Amino acid sequence: ITVLLCGQIREPWLFREFMRVYILMQRAGIIDRIVLSTWKVELEQLGGTCDRLREYGVELIANDEPVNFQVSGNYFHQTCQLYSGLQEIDSESWVFKTRPDVFLTFDNLQNLFQSVMALPPVAAEPRVFSHRIWVPYFEVTQPFFISDVIFFGKRNDLLKLCSFDSSYE
Repeated sequence: ITVLLCGQIREPWLFREFMRVYILMQRAGIIDRIVLSTWKVELEQLGGTCDRLREYGVELIANDEPVNFQVSGNYFHQTCQLYSGLQEIDSESWVFKTRPDVFLTFDNLQNLFQSVMALPPVAAEPRVFSHRIWVPYFEVTQPFFISDVIFFGKRNDLLKLCSFDSSYE
């Protein structure tokens, strides 16, 4: 299992508290990797915290924020970070994608991981995904509009959620 954090770090003190739990989960053998995919400017603002994160084995992916791309919402930017992070994760890994400002407790995460991974692979045809993807909510008035805040699934299935189609803005 890889925890993939994508997004801006708006509350550094809160981010550090959340990272403590992920690091404890890694030490307990529940998760294998912690990856932070964000913009270079975000990591620069963290200063020495980046060195500490690396000491704890957190992998940092820093990209330049797209500047010459004008869109009204955040979809394109969020997809860039997600896609960039997923590219660095093994194809058969389970991935818990979250934002730096969203948190579930140790026990809740452990239960979520065990429950979803215990489900059988998708068997219904036609199938798009090999395994089920857990999302905390979805929008019933817009088909296929799911929570982009947190979700959990197999890496190759989550890659299928990455679309750079600007109509989603």
